[in-house]
Amino acid sequence: MRRIFLLLLLTGSLLGIGYPWYVSNFTGEKLTKLVLFERGKSWKPVQVELDELLFPVGVKVRLVVDAPSEKLSETGRFSLKVRGPRGLSYREILEFSLKPVGDGAVDGTTQELWQFADNLQFIASKPYVFALETLGKNPLSIKSAELHLTANIGEYDAKLLPVATVLMGVGGFGFVLLMLRGWRRKRAGNKPRWGRKDK
Repeated sequence: MRRIFLLLLLTGSLLGIGYPWYVSNFTGEKLTKLVLFERGKSWKPVQVELDELLFPVGVKVRLVVDAPSEKLSETGRFSLKVRGPRGLSYREILEFSLKPVGDGAVDGTTQELWQFADNLQFIASKPYVFALETLGKNPLSIKSAELHLTANIGEYDAKLLPVATVLMGVGGFGFVLLMLRGWRRKRAGNKPRWGRKDK
């Protein structure tokens, strides 16, 4: 029974976490890298011409920030705005969190932070404009910000997400329940028995 719940948990994790991660990182072809910000300069929008054959286009943002001198739990919030043909205009909120000191440092003094945005679907073969703006007081000391686009990126079937959630929930709950039951039985078996002992 324990193996069944563990298998459900593993299957749900692969569908809900592993599969989307694989699609985002290992499908499609790198299209272009555009600089949104460099220290000492102002934030600027970037424009790129996208052809129908490139869609769907994966969008992700890379920040290079100064690593903190001590362990901090800081998160910077940004607004990624996209303008395109036929009135396309939307924005997406992206959050970047510092990692613990010594974890993920680029060269010991900086850190790379990545965040994925929604994939772009084809509307027309015309320029698309991207702009990244900070929201509120930004605690991150940013050295540079880049927009990375990937052509013909694979798409995760959203219908699998509820299935993955159910599998992870049932598998995780059942596995923990069995572990607790086994622990209680073991504890009960170690209790001293009172009363008359047969010789």
